[in-house]
Amino acid sequence: MCRYFYMMRFLVELGNSCRGAALASVMIQALEALRGAQFCRTCLVEGRLRDKGMSSCSLHHILGRQTNCTIRDLLPGFVIWFSCLVLFTLPAVCRAKALNVDGSWQSNIMGQGDATDRRSLQQRYHVQWQPEVTDAILFNGDVTYNRNWLSSNGVNESLMPSATLTVQNDIFAAQIDGLVTKTRNSKGRDLTSPSWETTLSSNWRRRFWPSLQATLGKNWSKDSDSPHSVDSSRNYGGFNIDWDLEPVKLYYNLYNEDRKDNAEQSDTKSTDHFVRADYSQTFWDERFHVGASQQFSQTTTRFYAKTQPGEEVTVVIRLSETLADEDDSPSEGALQIVSGLNDGDLRTTALTIKPEHVQNLGIRTNFQTVNKIYLYTDPEDNLGSVDAAAVQWDVYTSADGISWKREAVNIPFVYDTIDNRFELDIGGLNDMYIKLVVTAWPSGKDINITEVEALRSFIATGNRISETQRFSQYLTSINLGLEPTANTSFKYSFILEKDDTTAGNDVNRLSQTGSFNWEINKYFMPTFSVSDTATSNSDAPDTDSRSYAVTIISAPLSSLDISLGITRNENYEDGERLSTSHNVNLFTSAILFPDLISNLEINYTNNRNEQGGETTNNYGARWIITARLRRSLILDLTNEYNMIRGKEDEDGGKSTVNINWRPSDLLSILANASQGFGKQSHQHAFLVNTNISVVRTRKTQVILGFNYNKTKETIKTYSINWSWDISHYFTLQTNANYQQTEEGQKWNILTYLSARF
Repeated sequence: MCRYFYMMRFLVELGNSCRGAALASVMIQALEALRGAQFCRTCLVEGRLRDKGMSSCSLHHILGRQTNCTIRDLLPGFVIWFSCLVLFTLPAVCRAKALNVDGSWQSNIMGQGDATDRRSLQQRYHVQWQPEVTDAILFNGDVTYNRNWLSSNGVNESLMPSATLTVQNDIFAAQIDGLVTKTRNSKGRDLTSPSWETTLSSNWRRRFWPSLQATLGKNWSKDSDSPHSVDSSRNYGGFNIDWDLEPVKLYYNLYNEDRKDNAEQSDTKSTDHFVRADYSQTFWDERFHVGASQQFSQTTTRFYAKTQPGEEVTVVIRLSETLADEDDSPSEGALQIVSGLNDGDLRTTALTIKPEHVQNLGIRTNFQTVNKIYLYTDPEDNLGSVDAAAVQWDVYTSADGISWKREAVNIPFVYDTIDNRFELDIGGLNDMYIKLVVTAWPSGKDINITEVEALRSFIATGNRISETQRFSQYLTSINLGLEPTANTSFKYSFILEKDDTTAGNDVNRLSQTGSFNWEINKYFMPTFSVSDTATSNSDAPDTDSRSYAVTIISAPLSSLDISLGITRNENYEDGERLSTSHNVNLFTSAILFPDLISNLEINYTNNRNEQGGETTNNYGARWIITARLRRSLILDLTNEYNMIRGKEDEDGGKSTVNINWRPSDLLSILANASQGFGKQSHQHAFLVNTNISVVRTRKTQVILGFNYNKTKETIKTYSINWSWDISHYFTLQTNANYQQTEEGQKWNILTYLSARF
């Protein structure tokens, strides 16, 4: 008989005889039974079950090393699923109420109805155990199993058991975390990645007492290749203190890390120090505010590797910042800091790239040479090589993080389906900031980015490489605020930054900003502001940016708001003015009737290149009117127009109408249509998008969609989305779309079933 039979029998008997038995012993016996269980696909086809041990019935049958996925591949997961349900029904004396079980099954078919159709099947099973130990001791056990099959990639599996033990009282809190991630790939190598971390922190809540925390951890990875392609480890530890002395706050953090790569025979050690002191106080009945901050940070990295002469060596660059933002005009604009892209976590999504959304992803390297950039994707997404190949990237550089220069279009890359990462070759760029811009996307699929790595490549000349890099930053900040009267205020900001590095550019940056606001009356409320940022670089030209702005706000009527802004910007390089720009912006918002609102924005920009003598004028206008025609019907009408006069003249615009209509509780309609016009390349598009929600009940909902897109070609898309809460435990969701293009037809069906107990 198959060991699965004995395992089932054991679990059933366990449910009847569990009173008085320790839960820990019960779980150990269950795991022993699971460990010995084997399932042979060949035996199932022949209608027989047998148990011949690992030598005859190997893990290939359980863990799916096959290229075709059938319903039989679900059986191992369902056995585990049923076992969890049996444990869930154990008597209350075994604390079964602390066990949570859930699972999901997802099937997807995409293609054109031929041999190139792509099919996928995803399974996920999750068990969480949270026993009630004591009020001061908390335990959380967690096991997750994922199995993803993609017709072009084969099978990817992962098993992730984890446990967390927390002990806390009025003095301290201690926590120990353990995680093992084991992945299997039918077309690549298997990988095992255990990790643990322990944290001890103070738990007192007393005034003027410091908060303390210490962390120690380790993780390592090893693959199934011989010799190993992946064989690395990371040991880390840190300590920080946070002390509020009112009005002074002190903070200090120490972090040490040691990364060993036995496959590459390299060792990287780094030490980080961070100190910060803040002061904040108000005087004269809170009319005068003073804020000051001083911080210092230093990172020291030591790299060592054994090499062969002529061998290419890649070194991971320590990034100061990782940034991202959606922006369809990537030549101008600052990005937002996204620290999750540089935290070492390869499984947690930090950024999502959606189709037709121009995502900008930047890194700050401080003028270190970058040859390659790795973008890691969520391994559970099972992103295939076909979808990855549809992505296109442009690369930009910048000295200030605001003005960007495009260096290359559609840069070359490969997608590693084993390590789940894009490997982009950017050719050795050297600047303060580097960013990637997405210009093409796979059809109907999100790309979840978990981590970013920048690498420097060079050719070894000897048998070993040893280098040390140090980066230090000093930052001084002063903020002053004064309100001499009830309707006037002054603000001043001073920031001095000094960056010293042994690899790259040394920077001294001084930023000053001052503003004056005067609320004379509701008809005239002006604000005057001036800012200047001067940057001196050791390996690049010195720059200076100045800005002068006047903003006037007026509210002559309770239903009318007016804002007028005038701004002048100047950019200098080594004392010589490079460019000058003027911007005038007028914005009005008026309530014409209780259910009719109008917003009008008019802007004018003049840009002059002082060296080339070229001048460009931009004129733009946007008018938005929102009308509530009925309680259940809202109409938005937007008209946009933009005109450029310069070396090349362009003009264009777009009219858009949005309709939100809900005639009843069971039916709602969302529709929008837009028509573009003019000479600009992104205009001339006619778009229609409609979503109809029907059968809107407590348990089920159906959304019908239609999209019509006419640009250079005509694309029609029909879609249906059906969700059904079958019961408190089961949920079913189905998405299907059919697309007609000039090249042919495409269709996609996605079915998702989830269960939670």
